[in-house]
Amino acid sequence: MNLSTPTPTNIEQQTQTLINHYQKATLIKPNSAKVYQDIGNLYRSLREFEPATIYYLKAIELKPDLFSVYYPLNFLLQFISWSSEQNKNQILTQGIHLLKQNIIHQPNFPFAHVVLGRLYAQQGEIEKAKDCYQKASFKQINRSYPHLIQHWNSSTQRQPDFLVIGLFKCGTTSFYSYLIQHPQILPAVTKEIRYFSSDFINDLEYYLSHFPAISKNNYLTGEATPNYFTFPNVAQQIKDWFPNIKLILLLRKPIKRAISGFYWGNQFSYRYLNKSLNSIHHLDLNLVQERITEIKEIRKLSFHQPWLSLLAEQSKQNSNINHEIAFHIASSLYIDYLPEWFKVFPKEQLLILKSEDLFTDPEKTMKQAYHFLGLPDHPLTEYRNANRNPYPPISPSLYQQLADFFRPYNQALEDYLGRAFNWE
Repeated sequence: MNLSTPTPTNIEQQTQTLINHYQKATLIKPNSAKVYQDIGNLYRSLREFEPATIYYLKAIELKPDLFSVYYPLNFLLQFISWSSEQNKNQILTQGIHLLKQNIIHQPNFPFAHVVLGRLYAQQGEIEKAKDCYQKASFKQINRSYPHLIQHWNSSTQRQPDFLVIGLFKCGTTSFYSYLIQHPQILPAVTKEIRYFSSDFINDLEYYLSHFPAISKNNYLTGEATPNYFTFPNVAQQIKDWFPNIKLILLLRKPIKRAISGFYWGNQFSYRYLNKSLNSIHHLDLNLVQERITEIKEIRKLSFHQPWLSLLAEQSKQNSNINHEIAFHIASSLYIDYLPEWFKVFPKEQLLILKSEDLFTDPEKTMKQAYHFLGLPDHPLTEYRNANRNPYPPISPSLYQQLADFFRPYNQALEDYLGRAFNWE
């Protein structure tokens, strides 16, 4: 492997050095919320989720309206069980106190209720968590659809009509943002609930509390969690609860998805250190294949032993570019996951969209989605890319190596579906 950029091991060392630099900056600027946010971002890039959470909480303590911190904080809180019981309790107690105060001062920011709900859920206060989610949903609907509040019925819970099950870095954020602009689609409290792939709470009412309690039947609701697609047994769990639900899957050219996913997963280290992969010419595909096999075995574990924690731990033990990128390559082997969904759901309940079609002709692609959901077309005046992740080009030799690797998997997918994706 020819590298002029640092290996992930060196990147981790440089990231830790940068963290030390930022920590010294807090002595000079103790009230700078942005500095604490930056430290949280860097710890998150190292998969050190406990200190990342602590620094994010400190950032919003200093600046309650620093809304960009709430979303990564909500994501990290699902992994707080990794912490020792004492540290977990301290973080949850501090976070609940802080969010309750912030809600008082930020009444028009419904997502603060969502984060508070996550904190309560991790504390085992499920009823309080459900109440937070419903308050967030009520505020969202009252702000965007005030005429529907008369149909709010807190004594009943609304089931989702659709799920966008994948895949991350395939345009799901943009796609969901277009969907919820349809006048007959009501959003969940957050795009990604991640219930079936990471939540430890086996409670239907808890899950349903994330959706608006609107009783009118001519409105639809749903969520978009991109990693549902790659988790074993998720299809059956969804089927058990919602046998008639409609599923939407976006698939992107695997090379593009894998590289974009790599930069997304390492965004903070590469952004702060100004590094890129454009000097990498070759991967050791034997190591990559070995790592993919390990990842598939880890994903089969129970939710009570979070697979992501094991992946993070193994990444620290095997810090080289082959192991880092293997996770994103594994998620791009679509044929490995799709048959499980079709074993459970009939094909008419699953719409597969090509991401490139969404990128080049969003109006036509959304028309397909609306038709699938039984809704009239609703063209938008603008189709904004909601989650851009620009990255430098990779070398032609690496591109060709990845193209050769993915070719048999892509061909198998086309044969299975009887559909050409033209990803060469």
